Amino acid sequence: MPNLQSSKLKKDKWMDLLTNDRHRILGQVIDGMIYNYECVNEVREMLSRWDDEGFLRSIILPDEEPDNMCNSCNGTGEGCNPDVSCLTCKGQGSIIPKTYDYED
Repeated sequence: MPNLQSSKLKKDKWMDLLTNDRHRILGQVIDGMIYNYECVNEVREMLSRWDDEGFLRSIILPDEEPDNMCNSCNGTGEGCNPDVSCLTCKGQGSIIPKTYDYED
């Protein structure tokens, strides 16, 4: 039975996991990195390996963020009337870049 579970885990994609499971995984990684320098080093090595293998696709660093301001409302989120939000960005003022592609 453990073989079935491990093969199932290998096929799961991030979006296939339950929200609680995703939060738990991220929380465990962050918790380990906060309290143990060895975890920081392991995560760095893992990410470097992932980058070398081409698994990392869309990394946007804070100083490299693309200009994703909505052109319809100029980033205000307001629609054409006072009580209406922008239809393009749905009142957010920005549009999520399409580089966040989680599908193969």
